[in-house]
Amino acid sequence: ISDPVSVGASVIGILGVTLHAIHLLWDDVKGIKDAPEEIGRLKEDLQEVISLLEQLNKVTEQVKQNIISAEVRDALRVSLARCDVACRKFQEKLRHWKKRSGDGPMHWLDRAYTGTLGQKHLQLLCTRIETCKSTIIAATSTANL
Repeated sequence: ISDPVSVGASVIGILGVTLHAIHLLWDDVKGIKDAPEEIGRLKEDLQEVISLLEQLNKVTEQVKQNIISAEVRDALRVSLARCDVACRKFQEKLRHWKKRSGDGPMHWLDRAYTGTLGQKHLQLLCTRIETCKSTIIAATSTANL
């Protein structure tokens, strides 16, 4: 069984790391001009997660004080870590896919790859983000009770 203080501290630590990773990915995604529709939806999902993480950041004092149960803290820590890894991996792939586009409109080959061949990676990331959002909502609801 994990020490509650250590788990609380690890949640707070991974929260900052995950928020940073999502911000970096969001910056890359929002800079894509003429992006496929799927990327547009990803922008919205990332913005929602950023907002939720910022809300969670406001209740970190409750995490420190162990107001949130150990089970919720563990689930939150795991979910945030997975979201962080998924965002970083997708950001690497996205940068590779946009190699022809630079800062301008998306090159048709990059657009085709991102929209068609990148579907699997995009769906995986969106699933991770949805799981992360659900866990954050549960944790903040628990903290606010």
